[in-house]
Amino acid sequence: MKRIVLLIIATLFSLTAFSQLGKKKYADKLYNEFSFIKAVEVYNEMYQKKPDNFHINERLANCYMFLRQPENALKHYKNVVRKSANPKYYLAYAQALRGAGEYKKSEKWMRKFKNIGGKDTRANQFFDNPDFFDLIYNKEKRYALKNHPANTYNSDYGAIKYNGETYFVSARNDEDASTKRVYNWNNQPFLDIFKLNDSSSVAIRLPESINTKFHEGAACFTPNGKYMYFTRNNYHNKKAIKDSEGTNNLKIFRAELINNEWVNSRPLFFSSDEYSVGHPSISSDGKYFFFTSDMPGGYGGTDIYVCEVHERGGLKKPMNLGPIINTEGNEMFPFFHQKENRLYFSSDGHLGLGQLDIFTAELKDNTYSNVTNLGEPVNSIADDFAYNLNELGNEGFLSSNREGGVGDDDIYTFTRRRDFTLKGRITDKITKEPLEGATIILSDSDGNILHEVVTAEDGYYEKLIKRNHNYQINGDKPKFENDFKAFNSFNQEEYTEMIVNLELDPLRDMNILAGLSADIIYFDFDKWDIREDAKPELNKIIAVMNKYKNMVIHIESHTDSRGSAAYNEKLSSKRAESTYNYFIEQGIETSRITSHKGYGEYQLTNDCGDGKKCNEDQHQANRRTEFVIEKMN
Repeated sequence: MKRIVLLIIATLFSLTAFSQLGKKKYADKLYNEFSFIKAVEVYNEMYQKKPDNFHINERLANCYMFLRQPENALKHYKNVVRKSANPKYYLAYAQALRGAGEYKKSEKWMRKFKNIGGKDTRANQFFDNPDFFDLIYNKEKRYALKNHPANTYNSDYGAIKYNGETYFVSARNDEDASTKRVYNWNNQPFLDIFKLNDSSSVAIRLPESINTKFHEGAACFTPNGKYMYFTRNNYHNKKAIKDSEGTNNLKIFRAELINNEWVNSRPLFFSSDEYSVGHPSISSDGKYFFFTSDMPGGYGGTDIYVCEVHERGGLKKPMNLGPIINTEGNEMFPFFHQKENRLYFSSDGHLGLGQLDIFTAELKDNTYSNVTNLGEPVNSIADDFAYNLNELGNEGFLSSNREGGVGDDDIYTFTRRRDFTLKGRITDKITKEPLEGATIILSDSDGNILHEVVTAEDGYYEKLIKRNHNYQINGDKPKFENDFKAFNSFNQEEYTEMIVNLELDPLRDMNILAGLSADIIYFDFDKWDIREDAKPELNKIIAVMNKYKNMVIHIESHTDSRGSAAYNEKLSSKRAESTYNYFIEQGIETSRITSHKGYGEYQLTNDCGDGKKCNEDQHQANRRTEFVIEKMN
């Protein structure tokens, strides 16, 4: 089905057939019908006689790329670029070189492509990321791959685990198939969907209600098991339906499980005769449906789209995932991991090791970011695609046509060392309340800073770290003493996270109350009772005094300028008295509060004296009680 999607791309390279007789006409006919293996045979016969012919070399190069054989395409693209300075050929040659693992030469032709005015983000990525290949090859190896026993000499791919069985797509020669036909593109049988029980090695072909005489692609299932989505050639009443250019496109179908049988297969509403949709994938919570399409309005060859799922199971209007995910190239095989909140997908448009590489992107605040190549051994110089991960995130499937496989596209199982998360909460050591805006500094055992994270409103922080390393963590916030801990992430293979909490101590000096943001409380106009919003602030100070048993303070209360000066002196004294009484009621000894005095309107915090026109907020700033530390020891 990967190749079926790629046939969409083939039309971009197809040129109008020249009206000549003989082998050239026949070869071009095969090419335009996507019979690439047969076309290669005929073009190669012509190539032996005319090795410098531009048309023959271009067609052979394109055929080999569609057959995913870039190493065979190189000499033909080399002949093409000798005769044409068209940027598209420079880019195609660079892509073929990359697919063959010749990165230095690929970079050279990408540079030429750019220098002659070629515009493509793939070229920019080469020069914006000069250390890309070093970073990829030096990346921490988290994956171990193994060839799946169900693979055959033909194409097998797109495995997923569902309800104790493995579903996958295969072009195997199946004795149970009612009609045996061969796909002209690669001379293999048409693709069908199979399932394999965990306790059996026998692959079972799904019934004819799902599989037809044309192609079916990888399947996915709704969480409740009621529906299966899968890709199929545009096929109705036993007849293939073609678009205006003669291409039989792909559609996504939905089948319903009734009495343990899949029935009522129908195409989704956004499927079309004029473009392809395929590679369905649904999130584990059943709320989002992803797929691939070359529908109009996209960014490149094939793009990834998403639909929200109605509560009743229907799909809303598809939305393109945008230019962070989609490129001028081809993005395919989306898979969203709910627990990680990450999208996995394949692309030849993002910077990779070869042809299709597998990438991941983080979803945060409804926006995708940090598109990252998964590196080796997930990716190779060949096609790597159809990544699928279990809920725990420790094992899954991917597909690849890399060297060392059983046949064409092969299914690989993998185990993965899961992401390891350091997380925790930073709190005030006295009040135990979370501290927003504290800086977490994570260092290695030599003191080299690795990460800096600022805590959220709830004092929470989180950061991915490597396993089997020694670390140091330091919490820092103005007006607080730092807290420091050393720890390591050894022997944590069974776990996915480590919690390290820190408590920051308010500074032990005369500004301790400023560190608590509780050095002032406010009163209502013409009142002296303690407001409810003041009590938590007073409790903070009481908590500090309970910790520092030798701490001694005095209380100063003030009013705004409204009313007579004599009245305000009495009012401020009442405010000081009510504050003093609150402390005593909470168990603070009288000897630790040396005085509680009212200062009336004589110490205003602003210019709102008698005769000045001020608003209520400005007057409120003067109706206050302040606390002064006299000693700590």
